[in-house]
Amino acid sequence: MSDSIVLQLQSLAGDPNSDIEELLNKALLVSRKLKIKKFRKWCELELEGYGDKKLPKYRKIKGQLKAFNPQRGLIPFIIPDELNEVVTSLSIRQSVGDIRNLLMQEGNSFQYLINNQAKNALMNLQDRFVQLEPRIMVYRPQLMSICTRVRNIIYNWSLQLEEDGILGKGFKFTKKEKEVAMSVNHFNIQNMQGVVGTVSGGTINQNNQMNIKGMDFDSLAKHLADNNVAFSDIQSLKDAIQHDATPTEPNRFGEKVGGWISTMMGKAANGTWDIGIATAGTLLADSLAKFYGLA
Repeated sequence: MSDSIVLQLQSLAGDPNSDIEELLNKALLVSRKLKIKKFRKWCELELEGYGDKKLPKYRKIKGQLKAFNPQRGLIPFIIPDELNEVVTSLSIRQSVGDIRNLLMQEGNSFQYLINNQAKNALMNLQDRFVQLEPRIMVYRPQLMSICTRVRNIIYNWSLQLEEDGILGKGFKFTKKEKEVAMSVNHFNIQNMQGVVGTVSGGTINQNNQMNIKGMDFDSLAKHLADNNVAFSDIQSLKDAIQHDATPTEPNRFGEKVGGWISTMMGKAANGTWDIGIATAGTLLADSLAKFYGLA
């Protein structure tokens, strides 16, 4: 069975030195021939990059916040604990090819670009005469772990194909093999526990996973960041909460917090905040109610 494309896929996935794009392209070929749509879509996203699509959990990593000192180089950049989780939580959306090319460069660390709005907000937090430029650093093992996870997913998937008697001959599969492939549900990536994890469920579902603790701004900030609220807007909310008195009824927030909500609704309306207006209103009201202990 050396001409089996599935066994070829296993061999390629088991070789840590094989080309990651070649591996994914072969997995894409197999998934297309077997008409396994969800696995095919995952292969395409890994090859092309995720853009605005939901990310797998293995593509969410933790960076380190540094400041560039012209005399000393990179030094620690200390910010309040409740903001550190928001600032340094990174989503790696690049294709595996881009990640591979980055890993071919020298050095053990790489700089993650910060947009100007967040950069200015961070610089304004510095209590010094000369404000240093913030940088977020990621490290080689973190990026390598993404490629390793992709290999493991494909390797375990090919093993499952073999266990189900789906091997193929050359680049062809029998009608029976195709029928078996489409009839078993472990090809739904969401169900491949322990192998793929929740690949298509990487973002928090606000309806049932609102992990906000009462009067814990860190948990509120993380939830808002997971829903694409900008760092500077989260900082503005923190200031507003500190200014206002604690409300005693849902949806009757203080003047500053109410003004912040209006601003965010305007951003949802003009597209500055990438979320629907109806969803934005529910998200903000429910999140703040949970934070204040009113829900």
